Amino acid sequence: MKTVLCFGNPDIKEDSMALELANELILKDFVFVKCTRAELLLEYKNKNIIILDVVKNLKDAREVSVENIAAEKLFTTHDFDLGHFLKLMKELKLIKNVRIIGIPQSGDKEKIKDDVIKLLKKV
Repeated sequence: MKTVLCFGNPDIKEDSMALELANELILKDFVFVKCTRAELLLEYKNKNIIILDVVKNLKDAREVSVENIAAEKLFTTHDFDLGHFLKLMKELKLIKNVRIIGIPQSGDKEKIKDDVIKLLKKV
């Protein structure tokens, strides 16, 4: 089973899409975990990590780098924490591999969901 960590803030509409999708995505061999705090990454040290998160200015779901998530996603302190934690864990070699699927702040949720499924099937 592969775990997808779905990050967001349920209180901020522009930052809640990944959490909403965590409730709706059903994909064989995948488990979707809602995450509202970056510290949850520590539970996954020394593992391959897949992250689903909103990234500002994206029009479609796509794979993004750790630097993208840190630089482009600034709604709340959660956003700084996630980028900071990822960079720190990567530098300390606490994670083997990080794949981040960035999704738009808003849009057709069904299309975004379909795009995420396609990207996850390639993982």
